[in-house]
Amino acid sequence: MKKIIMLILSLIIPFPAYACLVESTPLTLEITSVYPNPLDGESEWVKIKNTGEDEVDLHYYTLEDATGKKMELTGKLSSGESIQINDLIFQLNNNSDELSLMTLDGQLVDVFNYDSSIAGEILTITEDKSTDDEEEKKDSTVEAESLKEEEKSTIKPEKFPQFSEALPNPEGSDATEEWIELFNPYSESISLETLKLDDQEGGSSPYALSGSMEGYSYLLISIEDSNITLNNSTDEIRLLWEDEILWSVSYNEVQEGLSYSWINESYEWTKATPGEANKSDEIQGQLSDDIEISEIYPDPKGSDTTEEWIEITNGGDEIVDLGNWTIDDGPKGSEPYLIPEGTIINPGESIVLERADTGIALNNSRDSVRLSDFTGEIIDEISYESTQEGQSYAKIELEEAKNLQASTNFMGLRSKTIWEWTDPSPGTANPKWKEFIGTVKSFEEGRLTILQGEREISFEVNNNEFGNLFFQSGNTLLLQAKINNSNTYTLIRAEILEQVQSASSSFPWSWLLIFILGSGTMIYEWRKYQQNKMIFTQPKLT
Repeated sequence: MKKIIMLILSLIIPFPAYACLVESTPLTLEITSVYPNPLDGESEWVKIKNTGEDEVDLHYYTLEDATGKKMELTGKLSSGESIQINDLIFQLNNNSDELSLMTLDGQLVDVFNYDSSIAGEILTITEDKSTDDEEEKKDSTVEAESLKEEEKSTIKPEKFPQFSEALPNPEGSDATEEWIELFNPYSESISLETLKLDDQEGGSSPYALSGSMEGYSYLLISIEDSNITLNNSTDEIRLLWEDEILWSVSYNEVQEGLSYSWINESYEWTKATPGEANKSDEIQGQLSDDIEISEIYPDPKGSDTTEEWIEITNGGDEIVDLGNWTIDDGPKGSEPYLIPEGTIINPGESIVLERADTGIALNNSRDSVRLSDFTGEIIDEISYESTQEGQSYAKIELEEAKNLQASTNFMGLRSKTIWEWTDPSPGTANPKWKEFIGTVKSFEEGRLTILQGEREISFEVNNNEFGNLFFQSGNTLLLQAKINNSNTYTLIRAEILEQVQSASSSFPWSWLLIFILGSGTMIYEWRKYQQNKMIFTQPKLT
């Protein structure tokens, strides 16, 4: 706009008068200080001072950076007065830059150069004026007014940040939304002084790092701070100490909107996680052959929608993260439930997955339950044909007895697992069963006692569905019983292996019946024979 005004003035005012106006523009302005590397929440600025005796109209001046981008000034400065310009239209580099103060007709008024800066540092000039009548000479040198240390160590650091993540091709503007992320892998704080971040050789100018990083922290460096432009084809990110490359990371095949991340000891294009731990887009998980379905509750006495559950147990000796494993009730059942990451199951531990969380509805007739690891491989599966209301279908360890001798001497016993309907035990160990073979000693008031050699074993019989004759003294039985916590037993099943005859049935009634039937037949045949004999021997009448 001001250029247009000057053009209009040149047309309205005669040329000699306009020439005099330009020639009379004072050259007494100086760039006294620059703030190129502000702290968080602050902005960059440039301060200009009028060192002359007359008031100066700033409308006739421009300020430009090393790229030649010009900013027109406004306002007036009295003699000795300074102005701080905050709303710069260009961005100052943190490492090196050059500022030029020019008149509208292109005459150089002042130049300010710097080679580096530290966050929070104000760069100024020190004037060295001669006492002679000659024109003043300025010796522009940069000095730090920051609280940071002025002298940088020349010793190579033993610990320095590692590459974490970079976003070279954001979905938005590359000029404002690109960034590089560093990570401190150490528990203690590390210094960033003397380190520089850079892209490939011949690319952007190195960016001087400053300050420090807390232990296990992330540092996000935007393109607006570093001026490091990352290519969308192939590029390299490097950490430098003086001229030495501490590490370099190369990438290619850039994917828009994805960051290049260091995950699980390798690089991967993944969803960006600025300031946070990197996460892989690939499904990750832990494998184990020791995880099993141990109990299901498909037909509770209460509401199926709130009371059903599935129990999973870690039968191994290692901790397992079930994250990204799935559980379902068959290919045509409910939607598979994805177990969240961080679902830890310790050795010997059982966890219960409620229907309210999984959404898995178990049928009260035929159904199945499947457990798959994060790769999709089925690890365990159980099926059932029908249910028993209020009973869970549980995996039970059974100590099996082959014969009476094995049961008596505890020799030849073997353990196996079976699935049975039993009282629910969510989150706790499933019941254990044991087989016994022995002869009945007594049965009274719901308690059965058997003999194994000279050893007596008693059982609680909660529901005598067998009948008293079944438990008759002397019968040899095969029993399955639940082992209680008090090392007592509750009878579950019973089978007669050998039955004795009762006293009331000791008489051989069957033989008596055969004798009676045989005797009757003989008497009948004898009488029939005598009748026939009389008929044939009687004399004929004449």
